[in-house]
Order: sequence, then structure tokens, then C-alpha cells
Amino acid sequence: MTNGSVKEWYPSVKSSSEQDTEMVSAVVSILKSLGELRSVKGRTPNRKFKEKKLHCELNLPFWSMCEHHLLPFYGVVHIGYYCAEGYNHKSLMKSIVHFYGFKLQVQERMTRQIAEK
Repeated sequence: MTNGSVKEWYPSVKSSSEQDTEMVSAVVSILKSLGELRSVKGRTPNRKFKEKKLHCELNLPFWSMCEHHLLPFYGVVHIGYYCAEGYNHKSLMKSIVHFYGFKLQVQERMTRQIAEK
């Protein structure tokens, strides 16, 4: 999914240059407070965030059984997450959705469990 598409459903996403500046200054502040800021100017804080991008896994199917009614419910899950460039976590996301949908469940708890994982 491109940044243009992300802005359509999440309009508060900042442009990459605005976001990078804010994140770099936050990382510099954290590293200074920990005494870990290296003297290599401009490299360490920038490297931390340039490698991560927003990835979206859309329409991951799931099914489960309602713990109150003992009836099946099913649908699709959409997951957005940050990860390093070049990694494909679609199979991991499918496994997480399958794991939490496999047992007796309610939709609200299943959503929370997937989000926390």
C-alpha cells in the first residue's frame, strides 16, 4: 500500500519528512538521556527509522466460535503495522489471526488480542 492510499483511510498521517524530523529528534533525546548518543553525526538516529515502513495486510480471513452462543462467526481482518523494509510478515499475521480465532471467542477480545500481539 502506498503512502497516498494510507492518507485516504488515515488522514492524520504526516508526510515522511515531517515524521522523520520528529522521530529523529525523539531518538536523539532518548539516546542522550541513556548516554548512548554516538559522535557519528546524523547517522545513528536517522538509521533507526528510515528502515521502517507502514505495511498493511488486508482481507485476512478468519472464523471462530462465539463463546456465548456456540455459533460460528467469520469475516476478514485488516492489520497495519510497522516493520523493516524487505520483510513479508503476511504468513505471521495469518498465523496470529488463526491462533486467536481457533478457540471459543468474542469478537472484541479477539480484536484486542491480535492488536496486542
